[in-house]
Amino acid sequence: MHRFLGFAALLALGLPLTAAANPPLAVQILDAAGDGAGHPLSFPTGVAAGSAGVAFVADLVSSTVFRVTPAGVVSIVVDASGDGAGHPLNGPFGLDIGLDGSLYVAGRDGHRAFHVTPGGTVTQLISASGDGTGHTLNSPYAIAVDASGNVFVAGAGSDNVFRIATNGSISLALGPAGDGAGHVLDGPFSIDAAADGTLYVAGALSHNAFRVTPGGVVTQILDASGDGAGNALSGAFAIAVGPGEVVYVAGRDSQNVFRVTPGGLVSRILGPAGDGVHTLLSPNSLAVDDVGNVYVGAQDSNAVFRASPLGVVTRLLDASGDGLGHGLQRPRGLALDPAGNLLVTGSDSRNVFRVGSPACGNGIDDDGDGSTDFPADGGCTDPADRSEAPDCADGLDDDGDGLVDFPADPGCDVANDASERSPALVCDDGLDQDGDGRVDFPADPGCSDVLDGSEQSETLICDDGLDQDGDGFADAADAGCASPTDPSEQLDCSDGIDNDGNGFTDFPTDLGCSDPLDPAELTLLPACSNGLDDDGDGTVDYPFDLGCLSASDRSEQPDCSDALDNDGDGAIDFGLDAGCASPTSVREDPACSNGIDDDGDGKVDWNGGGVGAPDPTCTSPTGGAEATRCGLGFELALLLPALLTLRRRRWGVRPRAPENTSRRYS
Repeated sequence: MHRFLGFAALLALGLPLTAAANPPLAVQILDAAGDGAGHPLSFPTGVAAGSAGVAFVADLVSSTVFRVTPAGVVSIVVDASGDGAGHPLNGPFGLDIGLDGSLYVAGRDGHRAFHVTPGGTVTQLISASGDGTGHTLNSPYAIAVDASGNVFVAGAGSDNVFRIATNGSISLALGPAGDGAGHVLDGPFSIDAAADGTLYVAGALSHNAFRVTPGGVVTQILDASGDGAGNALSGAFAIAVGPGEVVYVAGRDSQNVFRVTPGGLVSRILGPAGDGVHTLLSPNSLAVDDVGNVYVGAQDSNAVFRASPLGVVTRLLDASGDGLGHGLQRPRGLALDPAGNLLVTGSDSRNVFRVGSPACGNGIDDDGDGSTDFPADGGCTDPADRSEAPDCADGLDDDGDGLVDFPADPGCDVANDASERSPALVCDDGLDQDGDGRVDFPADPGCSDVLDGSEQSETLICDDGLDQDGDGFADAADAGCASPTDPSEQLDCSDGIDNDGNGFTDFPTDLGCSDPLDPAELTLLPACSNGLDDDGDGTVDYPFDLGCLSASDRSEQPDCSDALDNDGDGAIDFGLDAGCASPTSVREDPACSNGIDDDGDGKVDWNGGGVGAPDPTCTSPTGGAEATRCGLGFELALLLPALLTLRRRRWGVRPRAPENTSRRYS
């Protein structure tokens, strides 16, 4: 749901239609450590902005939704237990916030949606049974709420959208038939709701978009032809409604974004060229602010773009993230907070950024003292300051230690102190004293409080200043330490620990490990169950893509050309792996080298599988076959030549002389 001030009102107030001239500031507000209490952030997807700068983040893999305050305090709002009454949360993806501060969560893999009150009460809104009249819910990626509190849930797998009224009644708002006039709905991965309850739906696989009025009138507002001027729409993975009910649709596969007016005028506002310097690749998320600036997350560009109402395109965020070593990889969720700050999730970088212009860099005299921004305003210690008043008297927790102003914050010597940090306090001096990339309390887990005399910890293996694994490196300098809270200095994929909590440990058991030297058990959905056409062959995932042997297969390409060691024999693909007969072989381990007694004769493979007698039907790892695998017993295959010879002798049949093969047909 979005709240907008109209253009006329903005112009009357003299407010600009474009953002401030100063470049936006990117700050990482959440990283892979999650809440720092054993609940990591593994694969952030959806994000929503609450009041007072609070952010909510959905983690697909850990089935958790985190709450992050402006001061950096992280807590869990809802976890895999769901409502705690037998309705679990599995694979949360989309989030939205109601006017009353309620949080709404779509659980993609559990086929459910939940409501979380501001007080923390969790209630299931809808389950896989859908409306209970035969219209089921499958794989809800997106959720939206209107100003009246009506909730909409989109089933990407069931090709429908449900409306849940404030009294809890459930009805089908849009089904696979689309508008009923031949324009179908396929794969609704994104929806949005206007304040008046009008629903907007993007069909990712039907390459179109619909408007559904509160009265139930369905209209297709955009199709695969795009703007009708040669700019087609393909893969409509994101939709957002802006001021004046102007709708924006992102074509992930066509690398563009369209603008659709209420009157039906379609125009392209962003194309593959991006800002003219940085290309736009796979736009899959959208957000629109109160003046009509459109924010676009481009997952394969590792970037976020902004298109102004006047058509000016700017790249706001790139792979460098905050420029302080916290990069951005594959942005997946966008949201705007009431102050106009943009929230961005990086699914593969396992973090969240807040992008905006702070008070000391926004070109405004925020405190009315006649001076503006850093360095002119004495209350600003740098352009990133959130207030032009002195830090120790601005009502803000400027250093994120949970303490505000003088005298509560020990970093403040007097009320007009310009900084809440103190050079005399190791855990409140603004410096990374132990070189672990974390600064002060509470960001550095080595600090128990702001008065702690050391940023190193006596209990954290990767933050204790010791070389625990004897490789000559300690803590942050040790490649085996992914974070100060890492339980081992050894590399995650060979340390014997289930680092990402998915129930699997190290390479090759954990699919997040590409090899034993992989520094992180990063939990990603395998290519054969991630909902994407990874190899571009027009088919998606197991069992539809023939390159997938199972849902856990890490590549949609045939095993013998996917650059992976699928059978764990140390050899990869055709040309190197003896199990590959050709680049198109589906498996790297044919019957004669798969370690299985396929024909049940007590003999295994061409070499005995390393433990017993070899199977005589196998002449090499790829030669021959353990016969029952192909439906013919090996024993019968061996007897056939002898039986034929016996037949000839008994009935006087002589072998025929070879025919003259020198003639050719013309």
